[in-house]
Amino acid sequence: MELRLRNPQSRMSTRQRHEASSSLTRMTALQSERRLSELVLIHNLMDVDDDDAEDVQLIENLMVVELTTIQKCTYFTPAPFHRPVIHSRTIDDLNDSECLINYRFPNKEQLRRLFQVLQIPLLLEIRDASGKSHVFQGEEVFLFSLYRMASGSTLEDISSHVFGRDPTQWSRVWTWFVKFMVQEHGHLVLNSLPFFADHFDSYNDKIIKELNMSSRQFGFEDDVHYTKELCNVCAFVDCSIFLCSRAGSGPTEPGPVAPRTPEAYELQQSVYTGHKQRHAIKYEATVAPNGMIMSFHGPYSARRHDAFVTAHYDLNGKLGEAQANSPIKFVAYGDRAYVNDVFVKKPHFFPTPFEKKENLLMCSLRQSIEHTFGLLKMKWGILRKLKLDARRDTDKLIPLVASLLTNAYVCLNYGLVAERFDCIPPRLEAYFSM
Repeated sequence: MELRLRNPQSRMSTRQRHEASSSLTRMTALQSERRLSELVLIHNLMDVDDDDAEDVQLIENLMVVELTTIQKCTYFTPAPFHRPVIHSRTIDDLNDSECLINYRFPNKEQLRRLFQVLQIPLLLEIRDASGKSHVFQGEEVFLFSLYRMASGSTLEDISSHVFGRDPTQWSRVWTWFVKFMVQEHGHLVLNSLPFFADHFDSYNDKIIKELNMSSRQFGFEDDVHYTKELCNVCAFVDCSIFLCSRAGSGPTEPGPVAPRTPEAYELQQSVYTGHKQRHAIKYEATVAPNGMIMSFHGPYSARRHDAFVTAHYDLNGKLGEAQANSPIKFVAYGDRAYVNDVFVKKPHFFPTPFEKKENLLMCSLRQSIEHTFGLLKMKWGILRKLKLDARRDTDKLIPLVASLLTNAYVCLNYGLVAERFDCIPPRLEAYFSM
């Protein structure tokens, strides 16, 4: 087996590298001082005569070496780390290029509209472990959280180079923001099917229109022409995985030979997928033809099958409840991993010639949900760069927050899915007032 050695400083922040260098220098100096004191003691106890002359010379040479090491360590000791003082950031301080690159929205006007609909307090007071309070402006909290979602940078790097303050303060702000988003707006993605149910009929019309257009492109127009009687699909459903850290790895206490977590192997195996050969957690999304994520739930172990995730969430029952008063029943379309049910459909097995053409057309349309997952992971770098901790509550909520922000982006800028189906998403203010 090939063993790969990882540079321990490859994932360190600027301050961590500085502290590691300072700690190593101090440790080397202390070790040299201890050895020098032992050599001095030995030198004082030795008798200076002809027989011991060589030993005395050796001791003195070693003393010179240790003394030189101490002097070098003292000379090369890094200067104290001073965190830059950066004033509070506001939306007005940004230009359009900064908005797009660092915050993923193309201009300041969209950021202002998003800040207003999220209803983040204008002033936020956070208390640390000692009880000391720290006051943050609402726009500062909003911009910091968007920056971290977009960049995936560590708190150390963000506080050192962008927003200032102490990273422990930003850690508490980050936890507050994630929980605030899920508590105040989580219902918009956890189960918003009843809010979109009134539009299922129009969604079905858009899918039928695109289905017939694709049929002409494939040359099937003489054999296949779809109407509501032949196609009642209103949305697409699929699962996606997000990489996570190795659960239970690391020592249980500080020290060079500290014991490991006893159940570490079982914990890591519980989230390991042999298909991707990664540790990951799985989420399922139901996407409308306008690119909006109507339902997003998880996490589940990446070992779980898509059919299990759908059954556990009871997507079939929730779609039925959302259409309880509708005369026409619509379904969500998934890939072959799903199980046919009343409100969930998948491609035909052992298809007839007509069904083969239908499988080809529907699978080409179902790719739109992959565009939504691509937008989700492309916009929010925290889902790609930072491996989530499957045992930490805050990390498990980050994909939910990312799906909310993705819906906000689609409301303001549309997207590939909305353009393909020519289906307009709701206004930002209307969506967050559901």
